[in-house]
Amino acid sequence: MAGNKEYAESLLRHGAIIHFMALGAASGNYVKHADSLLRRGANYRAVVRGFAFARNRNHVKSLIERGASINHAAMGAASAGDKDHVEHLITLGAEVNYVAAGAAITLRRELLDDLLMKHPNLIDMVARWTAFSNHQSYTDMLRRRASAKCSLIVNGAICGGHRKYAEHLFHDLNPTGITIHHLANHAALGGHRHYAEHLLSLGATETDLVKGSAEGGHREHLDDLLKRNKSAAKKAAKKIIRGDHLNEASEYRLIFLTSFDPDTSSLIE
Repeated sequence: MAGNKEYAESLLRHGAIIHFMALGAASGNYVKHADSLLRRGANYRAVVRGFAFARNRNHVKSLIERGASINHAAMGAASAGDKDHVEHLITLGAEVNYVAAGAAITLRRELLDDLLMKHPNLIDMVARWTAFSNHQSYTDMLRRRASAKCSLIVNGAICGGHRKYAEHLFHDLNPTGITIHHLANHAALGGHRHYAEHLLSLGATETDLVKGSAEGGHREHLDDLLKRNKSAAKKAAKKIIRGDHLNEASEYRLIFLTSFDPDTSSLIE
């Protein structure tokens, strides 16, 4: 976000993902650079989210008029704590689950408290994403006071790479429905390869890792798994690899950027 365009372009030439660059440019309110990246294939959802985070309402309005997602705009505004903009976008049709997710990721307490009072059905989803973003105190508060499901919190924490917190919940609270297979699957889903491989020695299977790495879009890990266990891994992969599961904008690989769906069942199953 510091505005070093030359360095950013150098990173692109060396394989950086253009959606990351676009989000960073938009979040820093660098309109020309972000628009240039859009013309080169950057994802509109990442860009509108970034400009909403930067509180550039005029450019957000322009992008929405050009077809950008109003939900991702609301998510960016919520992450910035821009309550007035959030409320305006909701009146235009933005879904509150995207608002809740954006506020949860950056822990905008005022927004979250207001949303959860009006929409208590969002508690589990919010707890999952506060765990993903390592806001442990707030997550624990939701678990203790609002009965947020511990299983979803564990999945969110593992996917976010917060191993100690997830293992504390897993071992000390023994949440219903969570096994070593779930941990391995979500570690692979979040791209935490070394931890996922470590869980193999504790009873997880390569199929668990294949499912997670496939859905998370982690091609290198998936390729290695397929080479190691072609029969079981390929069978599992066929159930997962559809549409854009392996493209560079898959949901969890670019969780903060592009194809984010806060209601996805992948963190529940």
